[in-house]
Amino acid sequence: MDELFSAAARLGELWSTSPVVQTFVAERTAALTHDQGQPHKPHQHVLQMFLTSGSFSTQPLLTGWWLSGMPQRQALAQMPEAHDFLDSASRTASAFLLLIEWLRSWLPGYPFAFRLPHLDPHASRVTRRGFPNQLLPWPLELRRASLNSVPEIDDQLAPVVEINRALLGRPLLELRRQLWASSAWRDFAAAHAALDDDERLRLKALVDQFRGDCRAFEQSASERLMLDDAARRAAVERCERAALSDAPLARYYNAFRAIDRLIESVGALITQFALGEGLDTVQPTQVTWRRGDNSEVRFNLVNEGAWFRINQLVHIASPIAALQCLARIEGATTNFDDRLGEWTRHVAAIAAIGPDATPDVQPPTDEGEFLNEIRRG
Repeated sequence: MDELFSAAARLGELWSTSPVVQTFVAERTAALTHDQGQPHKPHQHVLQMFLTSGSFSTQPLLTGWWLSGMPQRQALAQMPEAHDFLDSASRTASAFLLLIEWLRSWLPGYPFAFRLPHLDPHASRVTRRGFPNQLLPWPLELRRASLNSVPEIDDQLAPVVEINRALLGRPLLELRRQLWASSAWRDFAAAHAALDDDERLRLKALVDQFRGDCRAFEQSASERLMLDDAARRAAVERCERAALSDAPLARYYNAFRAIDRLIESVGALITQFALGEGLDTVQPTQVTWRRGDNSEVRFNLVNEGAWFRINQLVHIASPIAALQCLARIEGATTNFDDRLGEWTRHVAAIAAIGPDATPDVQPPTDEGEFLNEIRRG
């Protein structure tokens, strides 16, 4: 695993030692794996219903963030046995969102000078706390917090997740350092710096077009959540298509997508190691790579009995080292074939590809001493 993803995995391992995260994971696991032959505790029945539906299953650490706006939150609040879950889920989500936003806050143009419809207050990942979009939200309240003026956030995270601040500082800074060193970060910084005044005006015109589209469908009074969210995402896609014919704008849009998706993969890996899932390796029966601005891999699994949630990062093995990759699941469909059996097709965004894209978490530059500190702490 390359140094960025190793840093993310190590931070996830550290989070897995948090008593707050451990309580959340235990409550979540108990609800998801409950024996159907045994009676549910009332709060477990409510938990199971929403944990297995929609976006809740795609961003587990954000459960508390999204639940706070749901009617189930009120039902759970009336159940004393659900208190530990509600408290731990809320604190876990708050800390995770703060971490992700702190990493983003150092991007050029942050917080409100991006001129991108993706981050507009009307956008799918901004309005309604980003629900039900399955990617990480861009909360306005956190962007207003000026996190790019906070060199370190260990003092803010430590009391929330109850991890010794001395153990958090170095892993957080190492993760940020590796993110800054990534080609995606450097490309976005270069694309942002290269914009001239005329190009910024053309970017603003696309944002204005997006807002006009949003006003049009908001006035249609569609109250179906999924249709409304789809309309917002479609409005962004129209802006992306329009930008393709304008080289500087296309470069800027593509660079943003690349760094945004990289941070998405970093968040996925932190999540998996915080939950104790680690990183699975698959050996597909068929695999197709597509390289370019939106690199993806499509692979099939036959009778593997494996099911990956959306946004889960997996290692795709290959006898050719240059073709093995780490990829974040974006879609999956399962069919049954009388001849072959269960056939699952996956579409995934490539996070890393090549000899370094292994499932092995590399030790930090101090040869793992900080992990020893964690274990001793």
